[in-house]
Amino acid sequence: MKRYIPIEHDSSDLPLKKQGIQAYGAKIANYYNKKEAFYCIERDALFPDSEVFFSLYAKNDFDYNQILEASESSPIRLTNENLNIEGDIAIKINDLHLYDEYVKSLEKKLKASEFDDKKQAIILKEKTKLLVKNILSHPKSGENIKEASTAVEQIINSILSNNNFLHEFISLKNHDYYTYTHCVNVAVLSIGLGKFIALLESEIFNLGMGALLHDIGKIAISPNILNKPGRLTSAEYKIMQNHVMEGVKILEENLDFPKPSLTAVAQHHERLSGNGYPLKLSGAIITKYAKIIAISDTYDSLTTERPNKLPLIPFEALSIIVNECEHYDSEYLSSFIKLLGRLDE
Repeated sequence: MKRYIPIEHDSSDLPLKKQGIQAYGAKIANYYNKKEAFYCIERDALFPDSEVFFSLYAKNDFDYNQILEASESSPIRLTNENLNIEGDIAIKINDLHLYDEYVKSLEKKLKASEFDDKKQAIILKEKTKLLVKNILSHPKSGENIKEASTAVEQIINSILSNNNFLHEFISLKNHDYYTYTHCVNVAVLSIGLGKFIALLESEIFNLGMGALLHDIGKIAISPNILNKPGRLTSAEYKIMQNHVMEGVKILEENLDFPKPSLTAVAQHHERLSGNGYPLKLSGAIITKYAKIIAISDTYDSLTTERPNKLPLIPFEALSIIVNECEHYDSEYLSSFIKLLGRLDE
């Protein structure tokens, strides 16, 4: 990873330096305010020769720039040339229904033809991201929770039946942080680890449900806090911590949501050391599902770009987790490292 080495300046540079920092801070703040109007999509889901009815935007240098203009009345066919772009790809939130239709069209093609493992993983990930985004918008919908069960079962079946599928799935990585993408990533990593340590399929299902919706309580947290550039104040951090119990409140009202999964949501920020939250639980009181999700959650957060934080490469992220190993289950962490190592072979 590229490191930035501080350069010493004499005092005459200070006003200019301060002005540069202020301008940079304002740029980041403007980006995170604008971010709520966009939805990040997987670039590899944009298959050449497909027709799209929505405009595309590239996230570069903390801004969204339109790279392709399309609409329902003026669609455009994708080519290798117009897809040769850098940066994360996004669409406007208002076009989400059009992207949903596009993904469903890909799913129909998947059922009618032989797509390779990567394309299957892309379609399933984008379909699940859309579902999680919908759940975050309508968290009390019983139908959405039932759809989440189906999505988790599909991910489990894909990973259990195809050793290559997990590698293809986690290789689909956007740099920027979005709650819906993070939830899907954590679910896939947790399910993969559940398979690796030979959990029963019913246990993997409970684990996957808890992982997929572990951050649902963030809908109760202001975007100004979720997307704040820079360090949160003590008061803001306490508000952020509330997302755990807010998530429990939402999910415990739904009788279709598994009780073991609910406990995992309640405990995913608890740590073996007792230094987690909200209840500062420790040791054996924390369930195995929560222990697994804690590792997947931390790893995905570290390898994803956040306000004022560049994404770490996997080795660096794992090094940080290992250095703080008192917080995590040693056997699960060891298995997680072995799992990622095998995926890179």
